[in-house]
Amino acid sequence: MGLLASNNHQLHLSHLEHRVPMPRSLSAVSSLEIRDLNRDQIRFYHPGYLKPLNLLFCLPRVDYNTAEGAFGVHYLTALTACQIVANNAFEKGYLARDERGKDRVSEDETILLQRDYWFFVEGDDRYAIVPSFRDWQFPHDRLPEWWSVPTSRTSLYAKRCAITNTSYAFTWAHLIPREEQSWFSKNGMGLYGGGSHTIDDPHNILPLKADLYVCFDQSVFALIPKQSGQANGVEANSQYVLHVLDGREAEFTALYQNRPVETLVEGSREYLFARFAWSIFSFLKPFLTSGVGRRVVRFRLRASDDDAEEEHLISEMQNVFLDSRKLESLYGGGHRRKTVSLEDSYVDVEDEWDDENPGRTEMEG
Repeated sequence: MGLLASNNHQLHLSHLEHRVPMPRSLSAVSSLEIRDLNRDQIRFYHPGYLKPLNLLFCLPRVDYNTAEGAFGVHYLTALTACQIVANNAFEKGYLARDERGKDRVSEDETILLQRDYWFFVEGDDRYAIVPSFRDWQFPHDRLPEWWSVPTSRTSLYAKRCAITNTSYAFTWAHLIPREEQSWFSKNGMGLYGGGSHTIDDPHNILPLKADLYVCFDQSVFALIPKQSGQANGVEANSQYVLHVLDGREAEFTALYQNRPVETLVEGSREYLFARFAWSIFSFLKPFLTSGVGRRVVRFRLRASDDDAEEEHLISEMQNVFLDSRKLESLYGGGHRRKTVSLEDSYVDVEDEWDDENPGRTEMEG
C-alpha cells in the first residue's frame, strides 16, 4: 500500500505543528497507564427492570480525578449518553447512585467514580428507550448547553489528521456516516454545515489518520467538549477532545485519551452530537437482546391519515412494547465491529470544496 504525496513542493510546517504535540509512542507509555479497562468500567442501569437485566451499557474509567486519585468517567458524557438513549430526556433525565433515585448526582460533579449508577426520567421509571440510531430523532434546537460550538484557528481544508497533526496516511472520515444517508435526510441534517445540504458537506468530514479512522468507525471513541480546567476561579473555555468509549482498547486509551481535536469549525456542532449518539447506540445490543421484552420508542415518518401522498408526510414517535423475539429479530444482527474499507470514506472534495484546494494525501491500495 503506497502513500501519495499531495504535491512535490517543499513541505512547510504550519503554525499548528508548533501548538499541537505529536502523539506519544507506546514505548513512552508506562505499564501503569495501560490498565485493564474491561475490568474497570462504570455500569449504567435502567430502574424499570430487574437487576441484572437492567444494565443499559458500560463506560470505561478513562478520566482521572486528581482530588480522589482515581479514574472515572466524565459526568456530562455519561449523563448525555443516557439522556439520548431515553429519547433525548435532557430536561428530566438524571443519574443517581441508588436504584430508587434518592441519591442524585449533583450537577457540579465532574467525574463519576462509583461502580454503579441508575438513570432516571422524572415521572416515568419505566421509560422507553430508543433502540438504535436509525430510530432516533435528532433534537433540533435542544442540544445540551455544555455541547459547545467548536472553534478552531485551522483551515477547514487542512490536510492533516485532526488528532495527531500528521500529514501522512490520512483519509476523510464522515461524522454522520455515509451509510446513514436515509437518517440524515429524514432528520433534515442538511440544515447544518456549510450550505451544501448533503452528507458530504465539509463540516461533516474530518481528516483522520487511517488507524484512527478504523477506530472511529468501530465506535472506539467519540469527540467530546470538555473544560480544560479553571484559571483564577473562572472556568476555561471547553475544547473538543478524544474520549474513549470502548474498554477493550487499553493501549489506544493510553495514547489518545483527552487529546485535543484541532480541525473543527462552527458548523460541525450538530454533526458531532449525532456522531456521539451513533456511537452510544452501538453499545445497546446486550440490553436489547437479553431475552426479555423492552419498551421502545421509534421515530417514524408516514403519510397523513387523510392523504397518502408522500408530500404530505407527518412525523411521529411510536412508543411500543417489543417482546424478546421481536427485539432479537430487529436488533440482534451484526456487531458494529466490522471490516472497514478506507475506500468507502473517500470524498471527491472538489465537488464541495473550493478548486483552490485540490488533491489530498490518502492511502491507495
